[in-house]
Amino acid sequence: MAEQALPQSEEEWHNTVNTSEWYQHAKTKFPVTAEQFVDFDGDKIPDYILGYSDQTHYGYVVGKYNRKNKTWENWSDLHYEYPIYNEIAFHGVLKGKDDKEILIASDFQPGAKTITHEMNLIKASDDNSQVILGFKEYAEKREDITVDTSTNSFHLAGPELNQTYLLKNDYLLVNNEKIVLETGLPLIHNEAFMQTLNNSFTKTGISFMDTFGEGVAKNKATAKEEFYEGVFCKSYEDYSICTEFYNGIINDAPITHIFLYNFKQVTVKDISKAINQELKIEAKDFTDTIDKILYDTTFTVDNVEFYAEFDGPNEDSLLIKIGIQNQKAYEEY
Repeated sequence: MAEQALPQSEEEWHNTVNTSEWYQHAKTKFPVTAEQFVDFDGDKIPDYILGYSDQTHYGYVVGKYNRKNKTWENWSDLHYEYPIYNEIAFHGVLKGKDDKEILIASDFQPGAKTITHEMNLIKASDDNSQVILGFKEYAEKREDITVDTSTNSFHLAGPELNQTYLLKNDYLLVNNEKIVLETGLPLIHNEAFMQTLNNSFTKTGISFMDTFGEGVAKNKATAKEEFYEGVFCKSYEDYSICTEFYNGIINDAPITHIFLYNFKQVTVKDISKAINQELKIEAKDFTDTIDKILYDTTFTVDNVEFYAEFDGPNEDSLLIKIGIQNQKAYEEY
């Protein structure tokens, strides 16, 4: 039996959405203020996103069309808490990598004059498993956000911010600065690198998109609480999740540092081979303060920068520790 043809026009697609159980349920459950078709994963079949807001919550609910069953199903959600009523709006769609569409959205407090509000760039994760917040910035008024599909860009105006962000595949270009979009993938997802490290952290799926509480929840083992290198950490057998922002509600704080340790005979040569990069080890003499020489280096894998410390300067030297720092946390928190 021949497969039934997909809807062709936007009107036909709207009919499939509006009459679906998924849509009716979502509209009943969430106070929707914006809705739109967006092909997040680039498969040429439009997804449908609902933006909602009430007195204490706002967020996005995304449905995907099941071609086999001819039904709409829930695909992905983003939910946030905020103590003041926010109203979601959509501003336009830009083209990302691999024909994936990216939505420019915002949440604003109606009537607010002095409080800045978020501009959200909503995209699919790199593995197309979910929809994520790829980038955010702040503006004072909704009218300060404009989208230009002809140049694949958006512009943010205002007294302190007046610049254009050009979308190029998986990054933004602004004032000759490259801003890499969030991937939605774990911090370490390069298969060869994961196997070489053989560290339990690589199995947790933790990323810097997680809050401190969410990161801790991904490991059910009992963690040791400690301060390590000046930050508060939850430490496990071979890694620590840490935050520098431990004076507030700690579970809501961003993860600022990850430390990996207790490796099993991993050498400089092993890592170089796994990531296809030559590591240059630097010797730093601290014998006058801590009575030791540190052998370390930095390297980048999948746009993540790693700091590594070894027990010596040559290719057979053993890995002692790897550190990863979340620079964006200091800009946003």
